[in-house]
Amino acid sequence: MIYKVTGPAYIAYDFINNHCAATWENGNGALACGVDGGINGSAIRLNAPVMEDGSTEDEPGLLTVPQDKNNGFISGQYPSMVVQAGDRFRTIVNCQHGTKNCDVFFRLNYKINGQIKTLASWHEIYEGKYYPVDLDLSSLAGQTVNFILVVDANGAQKNDQAIWLNPHIIRQGTPPPTATFTFTPSLTPSASPTITFTPTETLTPTPTFTLTPTFTPSPTNTPTP
Repeated sequence: MIYKVTGPAYIAYDFINNHCAATWENGNGALACGVDGGINGSAIRLNAPVMEDGSTEDEPGLLTVPQDKNNGFISGQYPSMVVQAGDRFRTIVNCQHGTKNCDVFFRLNYKINGQIKTLASWHEIYEGKYYPVDLDLSSLAGQTVNFILVVDANGAQKNDQAIWLNPHIIRQGTPPPTATFTFTPSLTPSASPTITFTPTETLTPTPTFTLTPTFTPSPTNTPTP
């Protein structure tokens, strides 16, 4: 589904990519993200969901199955965020293809100051159609809230397999710049100079000559005849 937007816009929050950051429960206890919980309920990402009309989408979907009991439900509370003026919640709600007895209520709740309130709800049955949602969140602008995706079984659970197709919050404007980290290498100390020892000059001793005295005889007086 393609929505028309005026001016630049970007996805401020993606409920699919962050679905494991949500706290999922069924009223009786916590549920694991991305795991088929059987009768307890499930919240599973579908990369190529098949819609009620049999078409396969190229956008991801979130399959939410309520607890298998009368008026059972499943809910996922997401981390808090600050809503800005002009923010819009967008998705498509429908039942998974082949679940012909599916009869559910989709709800977008929010938690603020410890209180949980319903912002909007949509009733879906399996009739081969789907419903696009484009909900203005401006009434919550400037407030910090936890959004909660909820699916309620309408009466008894009848193979209720509800799909939120690409639920996200779109925001007008350009996305904030991504912080760029500059790596500054630590200084590598230069190698210490290698000291070459120059041997001190070896003195060659001057030979000492010992003079052998030469005997010179004293003159002998020869008598005159």
